Amino acid sequence: MKNITIYFLLLLSAILPAQANPIIYCNNSLDESLGWCDLADHSSNSTAVTLGNIPNDVLVMGNFLYVVNSGYNNLQEVDRLTLETVREIPLAGCVNPYALTKVDDQHLAVTGLISNTLSIVELPSGSIIATRIFGLGLQAVTTHGNRIYVLSTGFSWPNYGEGYLFALDASSYVILDSLFIGTNPQGIAFDSQGRAHIACTGDYADIQGSVVILDPLQRVTIASLPLGGTPASLSLGDGFAFVPAGGWADDGYIYRYRLSDLVVMNNSSNPILCGSGASDIIALPNNEFVVSCFMDATLEHRSSAGELIRTYLMSAGAGAIDAWFGTSDASEQSPSVAESRDLLRAYPNPFNSSTTIALTGAANGNRLGVYNLLGQRVADLAVQPGQAEAKWSPASMGGTELSGGVYLINSDEPSRYDPILLYYLK
Repeated sequence: MKNITIYFLLLLSAILPAQANPIIYCNNSLDESLGWCDLADHSSNSTAVTLGNIPNDVLVMGNFLYVVNSGYNNLQEVDRLTLETVREIPLAGCVNPYALTKVDDQHLAVTGLISNTLSIVELPSGSIIATRIFGLGLQAVTTHGNRIYVLSTGFSWPNYGEGYLFALDASSYVILDSLFIGTNPQGIAFDSQGRAHIACTGDYADIQGSVVILDPLQRVTIASLPLGGTPASLSLGDGFAFVPAGGWADDGYIYRYRLSDLVVMNNSSNPILCGSGASDIIALPNNEFVVSCFMDATLEHRSSAGELIRTYLMSAGAGAIDAWFGTSDASEQSPSVAESRDLLRAYPNPFNSSTTIALTGAANGNRLGVYNLLGQRVADLAVQPGQAEAKWSPASMGGTELSGGVYLINSDEPSRYDPILLYYLK
């Protein structure tokens, strides 16, 4: 019996998608703390770590979290497991560190907004091994292939000049290329085709926001999507790009477009509404997403179409976010690798009397099966065509007595839905 149970649990760990329910880490920039929420068990802590002055960006890298504190001009290293600060690395010459990215297992790249610098930090020694000065108002930075890409906003108070994308060699840190982008480019992400998607915020007045898609190696602009508003970052899922665009009064705004044909689904005329001050966003492999809402001090977990799934309370000024996906840091995850499937969700979970199984895509008319740890099917849940949910009450199964414990629920359409675990607290 024990061997069978162990085998079944190993089987579950192999088939359940660890990437679908990550832990999200959030900089609370106004009260200078770091919060987190776990999308799997819905636990959270709004102020788990004390950060430095004006924390601007956060990066998950294995078992460590890295935060740039703009007021202190330093890099804070936090043990992700204990949530204790390990060390603070001074960023000499990097004034107002704004964003960071992983270069390789031992190096990070950090932009300096005011100093117009890119600093390469060697983690084992905690020292800066290279500094490059270029552009104006450097903000977002990322890596793709053997290149480091940096966005220059062109901002010099009070004017916005020309924005550029700079490419540097990821080994020698030599500047290889620069491309004119538009006004105030602030966010960048690469898709599975190697295309760079760049959110241009505009000048907050006459020039509206847009997303520019280009092939940086061929130096070809593929499309320019006039979204309107003030998009400041973006994240790419398996089928959609999600773009937070502020909204600092009653509602926050999120824009969305399809990656397959670059058709805009939501822009400034019909935004997805969320909590006030949509600041940063992470697309999940199942095309759901998490957005930070600065003014409401929350993280919102939403479906691909924007329906609210759950709200997590953070603290003052919820801003930059990053995710740990259970196997590696988020920068190494490629949502396009995962199959595009609808998702089963259970709430509450754990439960002690009944739970509701929600389907993100309307069912064609099939059954959900409930299995025990021996792999035996102990219950069937009928789902009518077009139905969005089904309920399961183990105590009312026609006299069948089920013990408390872990159960697996799966659809009779395994190619469409991934299975999930249920925790019955009898």
